[in-house]
Amino acid sequence: MSLLSSQRKSSSRTDVPRRSTSSASASGSPPRSTEGSDAASSSRGRSSSPAGSKSNNSSFTMSTFQMVTQACSLLENMLAKYWPGVVEADAASVRTAATKENLGLDEALPPLVVLMARMAEDAEAKTEMRKWILPDDLDRSGSLEERPDTLGRCIRLMTSVYFPRLKDAIGEWLYVLCDSDGALLSAQIGYGNAAGYLFNKGILSAPPPPASGSAGASLPDNINPITGAINRVSEDTGPEMTEEEKEREAERLFVLFDRLEKTGMAQNP
Repeated sequence: MSLLSSQRKSSSRTDVPRRSTSSASASGSPPRSTEGSDAASSSRGRSSSPAGSKSNNSSFTMSTFQMVTQACSLLENMLAKYWPGVVEADAASVRTAATKENLGLDEALPPLVVLMARMAEDAEAKTEMRKWILPDDLDRSGSLEERPDTLGRCIRLMTSVYFPRLKDAIGEWLYVLCDSDGALLSAQIGYGNAAGYLFNKGILSAPPPPASGSAGASLPDNINPITGAINRVSEDTGPEMTEEEKEREAERLFVLFDRLEKTGMAQNP
């Protein structure tokens, strides 16, 4: 009996902490998990701290950069496939190739370009796109609309008749890349190339030169405002002809025209 009594007393003593724990539970103050509490505290810290916001923005920027790269690559590949080289925007070969693949170019491509215009509303995305399509070191020695690259194809498409939706989408995209400034757009690609789009935008007169603080300030001073290309220096044809040389040249042309008239190839009006 004494052994059983001692065991019961021992059991009673070891049960005291357990009853204390359960009574604490019953008192309305449930024990919180340290791990859960730390996680909740950490979660609250991330949602309100500037460092957490910066991390999210950094991730978003990287995602945006990847989207910009993929969109530009897709547009470049599509334009190069259906408008290879310097093919005119409304060339019959373009429509023939698209018809063989049962593809409507004026329905398939505009959504992509519109998306790129929306993406360009972000300053960083706009900068990346402008570096790609309108870099500061762009070769302007020749006509921009005759370039065999994406810029040349886009400019040629801005005068398209068969692809009106794509024409408007490309114009809007380039307009956004130029800070929605008609003067800057004209400075970048030439007013002759931008005139149709600007007319549809309600800008009827030739825009003034871009402001000195805009992205167009890096353009060379000798840019032709109509073509967007560098003005070519006239070739030196040598010294001016003397009066005697002019008379001899006139006599030579007179004799040549007389011969053509006698053969019936030309008639004197």
